[in-house]
Amino acid sequence: MPSSYGWRALALSLATLTPLVRANICATLAAAGIDVEYPLSLDYSTDLTKYWSTACGDLKPTCIAAPSSAAEMSQVIKQLHNVETLFAVKSGGHMPNNGFASIQDGLLVSTKNLDQVYYNSDDETAVIGPGLAWEEAQEGLAGTGRAVVGGRLGGVGIGGYMLGGGMSFLSTQYGWAANNVVNYEVVLANGTVVNANAKENTDLFASLKGGGNNFGVVTAYTMQTHPIGQVWGGNYVFTADKTPQVLTALRNFADNYPDDKAAIILTSEHGLVIDFWIMFLFYDGPEPPAGVFDEFTAIDHISTTKTWDTYYDLLKNNDQFILHGQRYTIATETTPVPNSTVGTAPLQEYYDHWFNVTDSVLEVTGVLGSIAFQPVPKTFSEKAKARGGVRDPIPFMFPQANDDRISSTSRPTPTIYSLSLTFPIHLPWTTARSIRPTRTSTKAWITWYRRTSTKAFFLTCTDRFS
Repeated sequence: MPSSYGWRALALSLATLTPLVRANICATLAAAGIDVEYPLSLDYSTDLTKYWSTACGDLKPTCIAAPSSAAEMSQVIKQLHNVETLFAVKSGGHMPNNGFASIQDGLLVSTKNLDQVYYNSDDETAVIGPGLAWEEAQEGLAGTGRAVVGGRLGGVGIGGYMLGGGMSFLSTQYGWAANNVVNYEVVLANGTVVNANAKENTDLFASLKGGGNNFGVVTAYTMQTHPIGQVWGGNYVFTADKTPQVLTALRNFADNYPDDKAAIILTSEHGLVIDFWIMFLFYDGPEPPAGVFDEFTAIDHISTTKTWDTYYDLLKNNDQFILHGQRYTIATETTPVPNSTVGTAPLQEYYDHWFNVTDSVLEVTGVLGSIAFQPVPKTFSEKAKARGGVRDPIPFMFPQANDDRISSTSRPTPTIYSLSLTFPIHLPWTTARSIRPTRTSTKAWITWYRRTSTKAFFLTCTDRFS
């Protein structure tokens, strides 16, 4: 596939193309029997509403092609060689960046018709299509007593999530979602359909495990499934005045990680009239044992947690926190977990910076800032490595180091796979724009912790606009 510089040159060369050239591929694909949607049609308009960020849906493709098999996807890719037009491939539409899964005046390739779920009871694997949301994939396994390692909100799409690695409620037991793929069905840039697994196209197999979408279009994932029964989960809601206690509980939970079957996402929401924490809790079992979430439970809160009959039910319930009709901008940061001597000071600084920057733009109508702390403990990386690891885009982040301020259990060792040692952070667009040049007070913490720790937080900050 072309490099980023090649794409820019291609984009410039396409600036003078006529709409007729772009329309020709639409007609060609339709004539070949591929589902093609045109502007003003109901399906076309509906598909453009199926983005998490409304800004992506504001981009209007010349047409939308929705192949229903690898063979049809191959036809699409081959036809793109015969025209000079831009294109984008869309799965669930979770990516908020314009142009990544959306396009203006080009061909949008939708995977919505690649919506298969086939369970093989012999080897307990499932073939799932990139056109599904994770709740649909899990629903397709109803009655099997099995689960796939996938998204924590049921409405998240499969394609981009899988190619980015994929954090799951089940990751501390089974690693990244990508660690659980046993075969990728891929259409390469020349239109060839291949399988990538531990025996065929092994380099491609390794590259697709977190390496992104530049290696081809994946039309099916064969995933190892895992046993699942009743699960426990829901939400705790804390008021903003409980922030010091919440961050302390978060640090302790991440540092000690009491149970591999437990998982959390801790988010704070700040808008003109709202200011509170929402915590997502999960336990792979009917209820958590004593001691798992006790430090959070001891803080005054409102709880919606319960035992769910199926994993699908919990994922579906989490969809209530997907805010449709908003414009999203997201940025992320990773930082190792502070040890008990340092305490929560770095986490408080992250929180304060995010809060203050968000506070400064609340005059923007409908703006909502959100920060999410997502622990990735040592066991996560160990399980990931045991299942083959994932591509490591940041090998420099966790070199060997010794420091009295880091506990011996937190020091890096050669057995830890570095990419797994992160916590996600999503920042609002204003925070993302300003945090890098202005966070002098936290920069030293970030640099020092990156050098010295193996446990981490992945922080995500998001700004949403109506």
